[in-house]
Amino acid sequence: MTRARIAVSAWGFGIAVVLALGCVSWAGDLSERECRRNLKSLSKYVREKAIWCLVNLEARPKDAMPLLVNALLHDPEESVRTEAAAALGAIGPPAVSVVPVLLKAAHDQRGPKFSVNDAAEKALSQIGPVAIPLLKDALCGEYGAGSGKALAGMGTRALPTLIEGLKTEGCRAGAAIGVGQMGPMAASAVPALIAAVADNSRDVRTWSVRAPGQIGPQAKDAVPVLIATLKDSDKWVRLDAVVALGKIGPAARPAIPGLRAMLSDPDQQIRLNAQATLKAIEAR
Repeated sequence: MTRARIAVSAWGFGIAVVLALGCVSWAGDLSERECRRNLKSLSKYVREKAIWCLVNLEARPKDAMPLLVNALLHDPEESVRTEAAAALGAIGPPAVSVVPVLLKAAHDQRGPKFSVNDAAEKALSQIGPVAIPLLKDALCGEYGAGSGKALAGMGTRALPTLIEGLKTEGCRAGAAIGVGQMGPMAASAVPALIAAVADNSRDVRTWSVRAPGQIGPQAKDAVPVLIATLKDSDKWVRLDAVVALGKIGPAARPAIPGLRAMLSDPDQQIRLNAQATLKAIEAR
């Protein structure tokens, strides 16, 4: 048998083993020792299964957390890191001690799908209210965006924390991201968003202008400040204001004169979006 045939045979055997293992009832048929050993497998598929095997086997899933954290931070495969984040979320409130690790994972830039980010944000939300104090502090740091999204995933019980963040210098961008992600249920945050639009930071203004559009018609009180923002010095802030006005709908009719003036803007992107927003507002 040639070397090429041997290599193909070995590869085929390896795939067969992986497929066979995938059909095993991991929690029922494998011991804890086997699950732990499988976390070191060369196959990413076996490692993914081993993660859930550990969570399901442990009398106290919390005992599996050190291994899951190690996989989340160090496994070379994005899919394995994603499963580790999801497994930590499944543990729920007992996983509160790993909130800092999940926040770091929520900003994992190792792609290409960036699925770890979404899984980590969801996991933080699944840990629940016990994580709110840690996420509140994180709003003001380098992981503010992930913290805001995680808080949004908890629903209205986390809204007071996001509103407080909008009122706190250095925390506003992450808070605005979270409020926007909550959509219509965050309508009570509109006054704080209106105030945040005056911030000197372009990032804060961008997210604070974008959020009313994500909230929709219930954010009609933000229309005057969005009209004023059509003259912001930053193109992207102006563009976000245009889009937000369109999403608010008929209540944004007072913006029509300003939007019409933008039809002669030298920037094509501004012109096209202003035209689309005018069409959306006037058609309703």
